[in-house]
Amino acid sequence: MKKQIHIILALLIIFCSCDSKKTDLSNLEPKAKIMKEDVVFKTSDNIKIQGTYYYNNIEITKKEPLVILIHQYKSDRGQWKSDFIDSLVAKKYKVITYDIRNHGESDKAVENIEDILTAKGNAMLDLAAVFNWAKLRNGIDSTRFAVIGTSVGASLALYSKYELGSKTVICISAGRSTFESFTGNSELKMGTYPKKVNSILFICGDKDDTYPDDAKYIYTNYIEDPKELKYFNSDKHGKDLIAQISEINKLMIDWLAKNL
Repeated sequence: MKKQIHIILALLIIFCSCDSKKTDLSNLEPKAKIMKEDVVFKTSDNIKIQGTYYYNNIEITKKEPLVILIHQYKSDRGQWKSDFIDSLVAKKYKVITYDIRNHGESDKAVENIEDILTAKGNAMLDLAAVFNWAKLRNGIDSTRFAVIGTSVGASLALYSKYELGSKTVICISAGRSTFESFTGNSELKMGTYPKKVNSILFICGDKDDTYPDDAKYIYTNYIEDPKELKYFNSDKHGKDLIAQISEINKLMIDWLAKNL
């Protein structure tokens, strides 16, 4: 009889333990996932710009900083690899990639695609449309925008510092001519024009044609602290430099952690 009572008590303990575990599981939050949403940004000159918005599904309404990624000439938003985007979302950022006009899925807006490399191409309006959309989006901290760009995207990122109010910028393989065209800066105006901007990280291959000198020129004459210029032993440009040097992704994430 005593043996039967002991068995019954043991079974009751196991049952209660199992039931307790079941209750605990029911109170857990749903598993976090990185979501992506196709979005369209309408520019002031009536061009539709295609983009993708990335966020953590659990924290979609939580105000977080935004990182905007801009591709280079004759590329598209697909140049930004998912592992880098996932790392940004994991660090509590929301992320937007988009196709510059006449690239990817965005509208055609110029007859000569090379106009995109000058102010004539109006690519600045595409980025302005992204900013306008993001400022109205629930879950984005509109005081904490970062812009990362490669090549012409780097010059657009610099433009965002001068005209759109981005908090920090990362420029990979920035060119002097596109910077001057987008911002209106030039050597002739250096004594009278520009206000200087800050919180810029420049990244460049030290054998990439004229780009090392271009980056140094912009860095020295137009940028104030905090700033950093990082050269890598490479002749690669823009997205190819990022693909070659794995350290660059960490460098960018570390910069954002300090400056965004």
